[in-house]
Amino acid sequence: MKHRTILAGVFLPVGIMLSSCNQNATDVDSNIISPDKSESTENKVDISHGKFKGTSLGPEYSLQQSDGKYVIFWVENVGDNKVNVSIDESDLVIKQGEEGTLVKEVSKKQQDFKFKIGPTADYGGEINVRYKIWQSNTKSMEKTF
Repeated sequence: MKHRTILAGVFLPVGIMLSSCNQNATDVDSNIISPDKSESTENKVDISHGKFKGTSLGPEYSLQQSDGKYVIFWVENVGDNKVNVSIDESDLVIKQGEEGTLVKEVSKKQQDFKFKIGPTADYGGEINVRYKIWQSNTKSMEKTF
């Protein structure tokens, strides 16, 4: 009886942890995603945020101009390698331990944007970042999680 209790105590948390990992393991490169407007606040729509460790992240979102004039992409590099961050053709290199922000204007009624985070060509390898993407009528850098 003691073995069963111990095994349940070990496997249940591991199973829960693995099932939550699978929810984030989707191939975001293959789909254009519409932001969840239920997370919007006055003058701001949260599009995506989280932590990512791996080789690259590249979601694409279809944004409505009515949700905000600007899309803001903030990234904090918590890894050991430089990272390259981009929205479409605009890009930025962020060194280890630093953060950076890209801002693009949403100039059409509906517009698709491709967001990428990956290692720089000179470093390669795995990246480790925190990121947030939001849309707003101001270029505000407020990034509450």
